This record gives sequence, C-alpha cells and structure tokens, in this order.
Amino acid sequence: EISQWLLDHGAKVNARDESGKIPLHQAARRGHIKVARLLLDRGANVGEKNLSGASPLHFAARYQDCPKMAELLIERRASINEVDPFGLTPLHYAAQSARGQIVRYLVGAGAEINQTDDNGLTALDYLVKKGAREDIEFLIAEGATFNKVDSFGRTPLHHAAEMGNVEAVSLLIEKGLDVNTVDKRGMTSLHAAADICGNIELDQAAVMRKKEVASLLIETGAQVKQGDKDGLTPLHYAAKNGYLEVMKLLIDKGAKVNAVDNYGSTPLNRAVGFGCFIRYDLDSIKLLIENGADCMQTLSSNFHSAQQPIDLFKPRQGLPDIVEEKRATIYEYLQEQMNLASSSRKRERDADEDASGSKRAKES
Repeated sequence: EISQWLLDHGAKVNARDESGKIPLHQAARRGHIKVARLLLDRGANVGEKNLSGASPLHFAARYQDCPKMAELLIERRASINEVDPFGLTPLHYAAQSARGQIVRYLVGAGAEINQTDDNGLTALDYLVKKGAREDIEFLIAEGATFNKVDSFGRTPLHHAAEMGNVEAVSLLIEKGLDVNTVDKRGMTSLHAAADICGNIELDQAAVMRKKEVASLLIETGAQVKQGDKDGLTPLHYAAKNGYLEVMKLLIDKGAKVNAVDNYGSTPLNRAVGFGCFIRYDLDSIKLLIENGADCMQTLSSNFHSAQQPIDLFKPRQGLPDIVEEKRATIYEYLQEQMNLASSSRKRERDADEDASGSKRAKES
C-alpha cells in the first residue's frame, strides 16, 4: 500500500507537519488501524505530541468511536492518562466528543475516571454536555463523582443544563443534585439553561431542548426569580440570547419582566442590547412588552449613560440597508408602545387628580 511504499522509499515515520502532527496522529484520527500498526512497526513514536500537546491516543479518543485504535496504541505503550497542556486526558477527549464506546474502553483499560483538567472538570462534566444517558450512567456506575463542583463552582447539572441535554439533566436530578446550587457567579442550573452555550448560535431545535430542560428544572423546584451575583435572573439571560421559547416558559412560570439587575437593566434592556451589542430581535421585545415590560423605563448603570430602549434604534447614517430596516421597524414599534404607555399614564394621573378634586370638594 501507499504508506508502506513511502516508508520503503525514505519517508520519515516521525516527520512532523506544520501543526506538529506525525503520520500516526493522522492514522489515529481517521481510524486507519492497519496504517497505524505499520507506522508503529516502523518506529513511530506512540507518545509524540503535536503543537497543541495532543498525542495520537488523544486523537483516537476524540475523532473515532473505535476502541480498536485506542487498544492498539495502548498495547504499544501509549500513556492512558497522558495530559495535554490543559490537563485533558484521552478520557476527557472521548467524553467531550461523546464517544461512548471509547469512554467505556478507556475506563475498562484503567483510565483515571475522576481526573480533573486545569479547570477542575472531569470526564463526567464533559460527557453530560451531549452524551447519551446510558454512557453517563456507565461512568457513574464505574465511580465517577457527580456531586462535585469544578473550579468555577459548577456541578455536572450546570453543564448539562447549559447544553440542553435533557436526558442528562433528568438523570442528574434523579441522582439527587440540587437544582438551586449556585456557582461562583451565583448562577443556578436554570440560569445555565437560559444562557448561551459558549459562543454557539443555537438553532430552533436546540432552543426547544433548552426549554425542555428549563421546564424540568422548574418542575423540580428551580427558582425562576432568583438573581445571580450581578442580579441577572434567568429571564435576563434568555432575553439577552433571544431564546423566545425559554422566555415564554419563564414568564408563564412567574418570572418578573421588570426585574432590575445590579446594572439597572431589565430583561427588556437585555433583549434590546446596549453599546456595540445591539440586538435586532423584535419578537423578544414584543413578548416582554406584551407581558408588562416597561418600555419607558430608563437603563442607568455605571457603564452606560441613562437611556431608554428606543434610544438605541434612532435613525443613523452609514448602516447597511438591511440593518437600517430592522432598526426602523423596532424604532417604530417602540415609539408606538411608548406613546400608548404615555397616554395610559396621563389618563391615570387625570383620574387620580379628578378623584382628589372630588374628595376635596366633599370635605369642604
């Protein structure tokens, strides 16, 4: 075959590419067991690391749910608990990628099940993000500690909720994890369910999974009005991220639409955005206002000059047409709502004045 011909004609078995990978890394990544065995027979360094500090066994664990490759590398003395510069072992890599068969093989082969990375996360913390229930149950049955926190004070339930893994959340609740445990930022699992997954833009199906997770947490006793250390409630987070279905659920379960965080912002302010993070999510804005959000309430904080949501959508020159159209639509809607709110308040004041006048007339 080609690999053997190249080696026979002078190719270096441990030649590194621009990212520091040797051919054995590539064979492990692609699950080419015959090629990997040939390379090892010709002297490939089974413990060689690329520039990111990952060994061929790390690659086998992340990219292929094929125990045979991992088995071959370990037979050739690959270190099963070798860590990369971030403290991640091959078992961490397998759990990150939800490679259930590799997880099971590595644990059976002696991988340290509760070893933590530099952020205090174990394989279980990673697996609950998107792993299958049966694989999570396997890790727990094998001794994975589930009632622990990472360096950020987060439990496995926080991680599962953030990623919208309904099966994992259900299992961890069954195991007795407290849905109202807070991390170092004061966030509960419900906050995590309403928050964004890193910088990942979620599709509708993923948002619906987050809604299902949020519903499950609330049914189990999660507090919908609880603020984190910055005073942000789950509704603040859902509004900030435009998770409309999660917002609907939270409002239906009693979330305060005019809750004010430590920066003076309400969920409506978060839905609108501020500074250079202006959002153009009319649906979220409408939902909040239709449920009683005060569109005339001023956002005032240490970071932003006093402003109302409408201030961010006033006409500006130099913007792309599609952006300006969105701004104009939201501006028109907010202006209409503010006019209605202003008229309503005027009627209330007039009614109060009439009532006060009538009372004074009777007293005199």
